[in-house]
Amino acid sequence: MSFTNDGTMYFSSNGGIDQKDDKNYDIRYSKSVGDKFTTSLKLNDVINTKHYEADVFVAPDESYLIFCAERPDGLGKGDLFISLKDKNGNWQESTNMGKAVNSEGYEFCPFVSSDGKYLFFSRDGDIFWIDAKVINAFR
Repeated sequence: MSFTNDGTMYFSSNGGIDQKDDKNYDIRYSKSVGDKFTTSLKLNDVINTKHYEADVFVAPDESYLIFCAERPDGLGKGDLFISLKDKNGNWQESTNMGKAVNSEGYEFCPFVSSDGKYLFFSRDGDIFWIDAKVINAFR
């Protein structure tokens, strides 16, 4: 799970679906109100598909989110995708982060350092980090 500056929590879950398809995780969010969280809501289909979406990182200012997805059009077994918010606060269509990040392997668990300089992620069980400027290519 990942949190914004205002305390909104982003996470993935397969709750509330047919448990026969235990790989159908979706990204959800829940706003912090006082000392409680609101009922979570699933992000719409510009983020969530019928495929696996999980391991979400949201920017503290909620300007972008990066997540792992297992989609047939990916470069590998699991790829990192990014979505930006538009000027009206709506999430834009998610985009595969391409070969600068993804490989034929499995990329997951993205995290951007608190100073915004590095994008960390796992690939096939190892930890990698690259310059977070790669995010700017999608703005």
